[in-house]
Amino acid sequence: LAVTRLVLASSVLRLEPQEIDRRVAARAKVLECSQQEVLQQNAQEPSLLDYRDKSISELGERMEAVGRLSQAAAGVPASDPLQQEHRNAALTLLNRCPIMQRTPISTFQSNWDYLLSIGLDDAAIWAAVQKQPELMTRDLRGQTMQLKADWLQQELGLPFADFIASYTTFITHATC
Repeated sequence: LAVTRLVLASSVLRLEPQEIDRRVAARAKVLECSQQEVLQQNAQEPSLLDYRDKSISELGERMEAVGRLSQAAAGVPASDPLQQEHRNAALTLLNRCPIMQRTPISTFQSNWDYLLSIGLDDAAIWAAVQKQPELMTRDLRGQTMQLKADWLQQELGLPFADFIASYTTFITHATC
């Protein structure tokens, strides 16, 4: 199935087999997973192999950024080097949610800052991200999400922060 979807991704059809192999191997190295796992991720998110070398190095930067968010949730000072357990947590999330592999780092940080501003602490944000990693790929400051937050407050009397903490998966499944 993974190979079938890979082949059906029109952009991948333009690539030489050696280039596909090289990109799969490079992604596997950065993500510290097998090449088969990279192909399975690509089946979920066919555009992952569209990216060239620049995006593969950016993937390493995303892993670092997500690892830093994990560290913040654990109360580790930002000045400390990235600890292996938080690097592993980032790798797990990036492997579990392939769309995070192409989400700009600025989106992660902007969403984290927004969630802090509405009253969640680092640990609560990390818990929500663990439940639903796609939370960090959405524009939480955008008009659609703000309309949803207003509706929750107005109709249900539920602050957006409480909704995210308790019902994280609904944020990414409803109209976002």
